[in-house]
Amino acid sequence: ATAVDYTFTGTPNAVVTYNIDGGTATTITLDGTGNATLTASNTATSTVNLVSVENSTTNCSQPVSGSATVTINDLPTASVAGTTTICSGATAVDYTFTGTPNAVVTYNIDGGTATTITLDGTGNATLTASNTATSTVNLVSVELGSTSCSQPVSGSATVTINPLPTASIAVSDTTVCNGGMASIIISNTQTGVDYQLRNDSDDSAFGMSMAGNGGDVTFSISPVTTTNTFNVLATYDASTCEVELTDKAVITVFDCDLADLPDGTADTLKGDYQTLLANGGPAHYIITGLHLGDLVDNESDGQPDGMAKGDDGNVMSLDDEDGVTFFGSLNIVPGGIIRLPIDVTNTTGSDAHLEGWIDWNGDGKFSGADEMIVDITAGATFPEYVTVNVPDVIADNEDIGVRFRLSNTDNMTPYGIVTSGEVEDYMIRIDCATGVCIPISSTIRRGTRD
Repeated sequence: ATAVDYTFTGTPNAVVTYNIDGGTATTITLDGTGNATLTASNTATSTVNLVSVENSTTNCSQPVSGSATVTINDLPTASVAGTTTICSGATAVDYTFTGTPNAVVTYNIDGGTATTITLDGTGNATLTASNTATSTVNLVSVELGSTSCSQPVSGSATVTINPLPTASIAVSDTTVCNGGMASIIISNTQTGVDYQLRNDSDDSAFGMSMAGNGGDVTFSISPVTTTNTFNVLATYDASTCEVELTDKAVITVFDCDLADLPDGTADTLKGDYQTLLANGGPAHYIITGLHLGDLVDNESDGQPDGMAKGDDGNVMSLDDEDGVTFFGSLNIVPGGIIRLPIDVTNTTGSDAHLEGWIDWNGDGKFSGADEMIVDITAGATFPEYVTVNVPDVIADNEDIGVRFRLSNTDNMTPYGIVTSGEVEDYMIRIDCATGVCIPISSTIRRGTRD
């Protein structure tokens, strides 16, 4: 503060003897008006003590008493702490002010309006922060009311708020055949974010995390044998801020019946049908009261076999392709008709649909003219036979595939997954001398029903 002077008054021209804080005696001469000023340093509290006074004109003197004290109060101090980095939504981090007890600290947040906070008797105060966005507390000044001392102060504390990954992106549900592979797709992932699939029951990690790429990422799980729910933990690589995605993945497991015609490639070629799920092969969720014949078995995927017998060992080593009967010898005339006995059970209370195909031209597809041989919709009662129109041109002396599908779903096509019923595959071989097909021998290679 500005220095405070000591002022002496008395007899004009008198010499005053004094000391400071009891130290060495010193003199000061009053002027003609009886006044003198002692300039003080004011660096510390000090007291000027009068000792004596002498009139130099009359040589008269006497001891005198009296004193004046300048008390130097310490300037109040203040500081602020709380600099840290947290994730959005984390427990709030408070700013802590410390300094001279009972001092009033002036501060602003991010350069805004000046605000005050009073330190308690121990020299502390706490500012509860909202921590919704990165913010900085800047000190401005500090004042102690009891001494009226104040001074500007500097210092700041910054709480940096790192964002969380986006929690609202979609996570796919899926259904899978018992023992098969399930794919869980996370859509619109963020670059710089890792995604960890977790068991929803206890948040335990399932497999390795996958890095976001700005698009979709896919978790593959195999084999899947039970219905389960998964959640996904998203974590920023740089900040480690994490959030559980709002959406969850439910994998529903069904016992499935699948096909077993030969399937060597993803294409459809002669002797190469779509049977595996990866190639679009058919699958049916097995339900009570809807099946072909008496037997139905469960597979995790198609069971390709050159004789269409890939799944015959799945139910007590029996041939479960028992819904359609092919006699050992069929009288087939190009452009003629054959009758096939069928055995259909439908106690679901809803209409069921029986669709069937024969690969008459032997190209590995069921899309040729007249290759859809059966398309029946019925309730609990299906006919005992189906009548099949034979095309004018058919493959002879080679194995050709036959596929029947039964479901509550209509318009199934020979491929893809439906939620009910059964599929049965057969291989037959029509032995026909060139240009002669009346009658012919038809060798039944048997088949599989999935």
